[in-house]
Amino acid sequence: MSTRRAVGTAPLIWAGAAAVVLDEAGRLLLQQRGDSGLWGLPAGALDAGETLAHTAIRETLEETGLRVEPLRLLSVLAGYEVVHPNGDRLFPVPHTFACRVVGGQLRADGDESLAVGYFSREALPPLHPTMRQRVHQALGLEPTSLV
Repeated sequence: MSTRRAVGTAPLIWAGAAAVVLDEAGRLLLQQRGDSGLWGLPAGALDAGETLAHTAIRETLEETGLRVEPLRLLSVLAGYEVVHPNGDRLFPVPHTFACRVVGGQLRADGDESLAVGYFSREALPPLHPTMRQRVHQALGLEPTSLV
């Protein structure tokens, strides 16, 4: 039985990871989310038995087709709530990793990601609210944080 099925919409603490991938021109890899149409970093929930670095690797491959190698931890955030349209409540603890591409072919998966691409800080698309701080940190627009 899934945790969500067992607890209904009650709040859950959710550990996850995101990947910050820059191309040679310093542009940031973003994906257009299938659930909201807004843009953010490749990211997702920690699966049982995997490390957070592996979560960043797996989610980036699933959502963008790129294989990445985590280089360092950029930030850990906490202290905010996300309420999904179906009423599910989460208190996320996202871990954001700087990564480099080691293979794969850039493509959207058509489900979790509708489109993928690299963006400069001057041409950012509409960002998902939960990703705004991490994207700004990745581009040096605000300091990184371990909070």
